[in-house]
Amino acid sequence: IDILQLDQYEADSIERMIFKAQDKCEDTIQVKGVLQMEIVPDLHEYRTGSPYILAMMEQLNSLCIKRNRLYKENINIFGVRSYVVVAPPSSVNEILKKMHENFAHTTIWKLEQIIAQTAYIHNLKTVSRQFQCVQCNLAASPAARQARKLPIRSSMIGFELHIDLCFFPTAQIDTEKFKM
Repeated sequence: IDILQLDQYEADSIERMIFKAQDKCEDTIQVKGVLQMEIVPDLHEYRTGSPYILAMMEQLNSLCIKRNRLYKENINIFGVRSYVVVAPPSSVNEILKKMHENFAHTTIWKLEQIIAQTAYIHNLKTVSRQFQCVQCNLAASPAARQARKLPIRSSMIGFELHIDLCFFPTAQIDTEKFKM
């Protein structure tokens, strides 16, 4: 049993969230339309689209539609096919946040492999590096300033003395007092 695996309820809730986002995303609807019509568009037809559209059109051969949902087909080195749901850009932050919280606020770079098994996210590494969790940021230890470095010879007894003064001391030689 893989410890770092989503239980079925959480996986289903994430898929439902992605399905709702797919229904609302115009780019995903456009990609599904291209797949349903079985046309292969030229680069000049979609080059002005969003980065998501460009990525989907470049990977058109590995995309498929099942039950009116957009999936990406993955084939491993043994020839086993697996299908992951394609997450539109509007749902990416919600997915990252939910997975991050489900796995006890584990760092995102550790969750990237698990997320990749659940859903296909365009530019997962870039998006995950931009993800910020408020609770994790508040719980992190503060960045302490480094103490200033003193030369070694100032720490040798009787060699030199360096001190920081907050006031000017009074000096006395014999009976004479001097303000420095």
